[in-house]
Amino acid sequence: MKALDYFLSALLLVVAGLQINDPDPAYWVLVYGLGAVIPLAHSLGKRPQFLAALTIGMIISGIIYAAPGFIDYLNAGNFGSITASMDGPATYVEPAREFLGLSIALLIVGYYVQRWRTA
Repeated sequence: MKALDYFLSALLLVVAGLQINDPDPAYWVLVYGLGAVIPLAHSLGKRPQFLAALTIGMIISGIIYAAPGFIDYLNAGNFGSITASMDGPATYVEPAREFLGLSIALLIVGYYVQRWRTA
């Protein structure tokens, strides 16, 4: 299972690194960077429960913020627009991407919290 821990940690670190070019990188680099610490800590036998709770809170806050844009994306029905440029008229593209990325991060961190509860 350590291979999964390393993979998920690396995945979140790569995503955090990609956020450096974002117009507002602080939140995104921090949330994905903290998310990356959780599987890495697990691989080292640690259970940073406070850090996991803090990260989940940050992720849920971002999901709530991005939810209206994600709903607009779903209502538009133009699902291919998720890969389109953000310069176009579809203002929901960026929040939809943020919502999906944070949802993946939430699944990863939640997976480790659940593992700690059942171990």
